[in-house]
Amino acid sequence: MGNGVTLALCTYNGRNELYETLKHIDHQEDVGEVEWELLVVDNNSTDGTADYIRELWPDEKESHLRIVQEKRQGIAFARKRALREAKYEYLSFVDDDNWISENWIRRIYGLFESHPNVGIISCPSEAHLKTEPPDYFEIIKGWLAVGEQCEEEGFVEERPVSFWTAGCSFRVAPFRRLAASDYESCLTGRTKDETLGGEDHEFCLALTLMGWDVYFTKDISIKHNITEDQCSREYILDLVENGGKSRPILDIYRNEYRDRLIENSHLSVVYYLKEYLDKALRHWLKKCRSANGKLLYNQISHALARGRLKGYWMCRDQFARAKENLRILKAIRDERSA
Repeated sequence: MGNGVTLALCTYNGRNELYETLKHIDHQEDVGEVEWELLVVDNNSTDGTADYIRELWPDEKESHLRIVQEKRQGIAFARKRALREAKYEYLSFVDDDNWISENWIRRIYGLFESHPNVGIISCPSEAHLKTEPPDYFEIIKGWLAVGEQCEEEGFVEERPVSFWTAGCSFRVAPFRRLAASDYESCLTGRTKDETLGGEDHEFCLALTLMGWDVYFTKDISIKHNITEDQCSREYILDLVENGGKSRPILDIYRNEYRDRLIENSHLSVVYYLKEYLDKALRHWLKKCRSANGKLLYNQISHALARGRLKGYWMCRDQFARAKENLRILKAIRDERSA
């Protein structure tokens, strides 16, 4: 595997989103001698996405384009396929509604080359909205992968730390090491039937637990093309609740970095139940909506708590797997530091 940059575009029926995304990739400037590719992982699309990409992509850059099919439905399966298929050592996940800045390839390559122990690079994300944002946009934007996840540029020392995968870049070597072990990720991410999240955080937590560094740069950025429907109250509350379902698994990894009030994961249901009842009471007392229909913060808190409680019952059979993963990650970390 050579040193270069793989732009991994994982898509499911993303045809209507792709024109601007591909244009921004095509308009990369000052790439110089940096090797790069656009790796499209078509996650079982039925709308002719792959053929549309071939039509749009310029003929003079045909050698940079590869398209592979991933039949297992789920964004985590698509991302894992991208990591296996990547031709180059540095990989950036660019979702089908992400528009990357023109200096992306050059800057990502330079940062990884300059910092050999950096495993993750993240950057700011800006919203592109076709209509005026709702009054509550500042409350919900983080759930739509918009904003700056770190205040300062440079190495991120805080742990646990994880980022949304859209616009996040990874060194591929750690994933090759995981593939050679008995590690098996627990979270599948979004599918066509459910907006269950968390696979992006599991990726990041795995690398940090292996001892890889994290870097946040403001030299590059992405724009996230967000539809009006994605800002709706119903969409956000569904997204938050389903995202909360992954928390019982993620907490097993995160607890390695923080004081654990409950050592036994199966007893954590007591905490999730208490949290849910507390948020439900606040939700009822404050009412779930204001007179003019604004989305309120306590609605989101309630949906997240409800998701965590549901997630406990959905994920409890995976607790042993997550704990074994944690053991493997710590062993790899010790191996690297020996």
